[in-house]
Amino acid sequence: MSNFKYQISNRSTKILKISRRGEAGQTLIEVLVALTAAVIIIAAIVSASLNALTSSEFTRDQNTATSATQQGMEIIRNMRNVSIASISASYLPSGYYCLASSCSALNENDSNCWQRTQSTCSQNVGNFVRQVTVLHDSLDCNATPTPVGIPEGVLTGNVKITVTTSWYDSKCTDSSNTYCHSVVSSSCFSDFTIAPTP
Repeated sequence: MSNFKYQISNRSTKILKISRRGEAGQTLIEVLVALTAAVIIIAAIVSASLNALTSSEFTRDQNTATSATQQGMEIIRNMRNVSIASISASYLPSGYYCLASSCSALNENDSNCWQRTQSTCSQNVGNFVRQVTVLHDSLDCNATPTPVGIPEGVLTGNVKITVTTSWYDSKCTDSSNTYCHSVVSSSCFSDFTIAPTP
């Protein structure tokens, strides 16, 4: 009888040991699954945070570029208001001009505020590049309908001004287009004034 009890007791111990080994195996698998899930969640949080930071930096740069572009257009508008001759073809020929942050006008005596000599302007408004494109007698600036007393066609004396402020960031990977982001504003100016109707 005692031999029988020993066999039962011995089998119970073996079953208990096998059961504990199974639990240890399950615990290891559970830990690995939990660690994998934690790594995936942490990676998703880090990725979302980096995307939000990049988006925030882009928005900040875009706002700065928009402000610089508007300021550039105001500089040209002030030039025109002071003297229409300052945007005439004889003083300001069609072409590309650099407009640094130190400029209050396009001034032929200041290379930072005049025609560009290279293929593009250098960074002239902090980390940004601000450039002015001047196009005289532009078809884009025709009046519709043509004012009374003016022949059909291009209004003589009209000037199309385009101010572009460009910048780069980590998304600019094309070596032929270093400053891949830009804010552009265009406006038409003319020495032709229309008298308001009474």
